[in-house]
Amino acid sequence: MDTVYVVEYDDYLRIAIGEYLQSQGYKVFIFENIYRALTHIQSLNKKPSAIILNLEMENGFILLDKLAKDEVRVPIYLMYRDPRSLPELLSSNIILSNGPLDLNEMERCISKAMSESIKKSGAAHFVD
Repeated sequence: MDTVYVVEYDDYLRIAIGEYLQSQGYKVFIFENIYRALTHIQSLNKKPSAIILNLEMENGFILLDKLAKDEVRVPIYLMYRDPRSLPELLSSNIILSNGPLDLNEMERCISKAMSESIKKSGAAHFVD
């Protein structure tokens, strides 16, 4: 069973995303801030299959930086208003979304990304 981490400060969104992904067969861990997510990632020997992150949360970039430094290369679905303004994040494991939240599209994107082998170089996936 694939494990997805949902890192979102908004209670409603965090729970809605988590419940939806659970209904699709994923094991889901939800975190209201990046520090809890980091603590959990560092305490496990196994990394998640994918991460969904609202990059507009306070210190959201810290989580991305830490994952990159620790070479945690899993699909990361970023929710951000203007993802095209983040060229430094353009790597093959990043899925950027700036559109309204579409749970079906989110799940489709992370499922596809998990099924593909992630290369060390490449372009980010954009979802509008």
